[in-house]
Amino acid sequence: MSNNELTIIIPCSGDLALSSCIKSIDDRSTRILVVLNFPTPDVLNIVKNLRVRSIRIDSPSLGEIRQLAIDKADTPNIMFLDSDCALERNSIGPIKQALKTSEVVKPRLVYEFDSLDTRIVSTLREFTTYNNIPFLPLAFNRSIKDKIGGYFFRKELLWGEDRDFAMRVLGANIAVNYLQDATVVHSKLTIADDLRSAYRLGIGRYYQSNIGIFSHRNILRDLLILDELNSMILVTQRYGLLAGLYHFLGWRPAYKFGYYQKRIKESLKRTKSWG
Repeated sequence: MSNNELTIIIPCSGDLALSSCIKSIDDRSTRILVVLNFPTPDVLNIVKNLRVRSIRIDSPSLGEIRQLAIDKADTPNIMFLDSDCALERNSIGPIKQALKTSEVVKPRLVYEFDSLDTRIVSTLREFTTYNNIPFLPLAFNRSIKDKIGGYFFRKELLWGEDRDFAMRVLGANIAVNYLQDATVVHSKLTIADDLRSAYRLGIGRYYQSNIGIFSHRNILRDLLILDELNSMILVTQRYGLLAGLYHFLGWRPAYKFGYYQKRIKESLKRTKSWG
């Protein structure tokens, strides 16, 4: 087995963009594994019609889904690609070439836009989804496992599993090859789509804090919103007033709402169990 053999893993529940995602993988030697997570009939039909390998993992935990999918893959290299993303033409070649000498390879991630709100989201994602940190989409060699704690993803992390992975990669001082000649294109996101994502990231932050990855958020500090004001100024300076206002009035409140709603719910559950 050559050291750059690659499996691209695509988790999917109900996203019909799965078809475009699969078709964007234009290298026949690259293996595809679709992870069906509570799939809809339409998604099952896509997998059947395109005749790609699939496994079914009905779990609410993205961390568990990703870890189990890696266990089912049979190549030394793994890449995760979301079903609402597509690879630009001829991007697989540079990724596989880089995997010959690099343990972690990060392609560029860009966001499509076709309207004012999708353009605002696309612009802000440059701030909230960094291309110089090893967040997914990402390719890596299994050899990093022992360097990052003996596992890839934690099943306890229903959301936020990719940030935990990225922080452990950086903490282990693993050199990341950031590619400029391989690009993943994310389908356009409306503000409503992006706010749902921010909300889920907030929930992920709760799970991360609950198992000790981060400390829990400080309620008083969040109420004072000084951090949000500083972020708004920074975003405005870099990306313009509309992006700054959206980050301050939309994205950050949605993120914190997800975190605190989950924190309150879990606290109430513990209180009831004590009673």
